[in-house]
Amino acid sequence: MELSYRPHSIQDLLIAFKNEIKRATLASALDALVEKDRVISKLYNKSAVYVYNYGNACVNGGDVHEIEERVKGVEQEICGLKDGIARLKEYPSDEQLMHMIVELRERKERVRAEMDEIRKAGIDKKEYDRVMGMYKELVGIKKCRMGILRNIVDELCEGMGKKKGAIVEELGLSGEVLKK
Repeated sequence: MELSYRPHSIQDLLIAFKNEIKRATLASALDALVEKDRVISKLYNKSAVYVYNYGNACVNGGDVHEIEERVKGVEQEICGLKDGIARLKEYPSDEQLMHMIVELRERKERVRAEMDEIRKAGIDKKEYDRVMGMYKELVGIKKCRMGILRNIVDELCEGMGKKKGAIVEELGLSGEVLKK
């Protein structure tokens, strides 16, 4: 009706809708539009003629501008979320990180056991330095991977809107993740 720029009777509209809508339903819908001041109704002889109210078109234009602004804002938010997802996909999965952490803990315990054994055995300085170097390397790897895990937990907190403690507990991670 808005695009036709001409008045319509109920009969015209019934023909346009191919009688898919009953006359009473169409009449009540048109009356509701008249009450909302979207359509103007005029009586000619015994039938009513309806025409779109172009006087309200500028009010709707403002609404359209407001909606377009909202759409732009939502599109920017979507782009930001897509970037966040892309960053998260760069990191290893939670299962892989958990597996790596378990492996590192096992290696750390083996190295500690070796160190204790070496200390008890009275080993030379060269072997002690080699073992300490391995230990420091493993500690460095652990710190690096814990940093990655903290970044992932931070991204999850931001994306899910939850606190760190809740996510760490939900994933079954140790409290080390919360320490800096």
